[in-house]
Amino acid sequence: MCTISWLAGGNDLTVMFNRDESVARPAAPPPVVHAGRRPFLAPRDPAGGGTWLAVRADGTVLALLNNYHDTADVDDPLSRGGIIWQLAGAADPDAARERIAASLNRYPPFHLLTIRYARVRRDTWNGRRLESFREPMPHGMFTTSSAAGAQVAAGRRAAFASLTNRRRPLTARHLRIFHDGFGIDDPAASVRMDRGDRRTVSQSRIRVTSTTARFSYRICHGRERAPDEWTHSGLTLQPPAQ
Repeated sequence: MCTISWLAGGNDLTVMFNRDESVARPAAPPPVVHAGRRPFLAPRDPAGGGTWLAVRADGTVLALLNNYHDTADVDDPLSRGGIIWQLAGAADPDAARERIAASLNRYPPFHLLTIRYARVRRDTWNGRRLESFREPMPHGMFTTSSAAGAQVAAGRRAAFASLTNRRRPLTARHLRIFHDGFGIDDPAASVRMDRGDRRTVSQSRIRVTSTTARFSYRICHGRERAPDEWTHSGLTLQPPAQ
């Protein structure tokens, strides 16, 4: 269970991500710059070794959410967090995608979002085939849930729509309000979720301009109103390799 939202305008992009996980899973430390073939900024999951969210040196944001709608029997599965780790630091992201595609049957189902300002691509792996969706979307959200998935997703989409359909410009502040649980009273269905054994364990906020990326991160404890303080990390963007 996780929720991502984004808002783009010109060369400015804001992305927010609530990560929902088992309370038994160790907390991930704040993001730092990692040196792949090209540098990228991401937190690293201490259990799986990969990440669920990263921003590349060209300003592209990569996000991975579990696909709970589809199931697949996978022998000796690879960690889905390794997908972003490979893509984020690759000198040639297209070649890295081809390598990942060659071993897709080793991964449980997932959704991979690639956001470059107002251009959004979603790759969905259902355990049998990979489907890709591309369209310009200046703002939007995507969410998954392991419990009552369709019902929970519909409620979260309605809450987001109630913010975006008002007669006023959408701002990054609205994304923050949404990710703090706006519009849904049920803790188990809220964007800032708490089901006891699973809850929102962290919030991430990425802002990308034409020259820099700033990744803000804080640990959360479900619906509790006193999350840890934000930490901030930055990355100077680089032009694409020739």
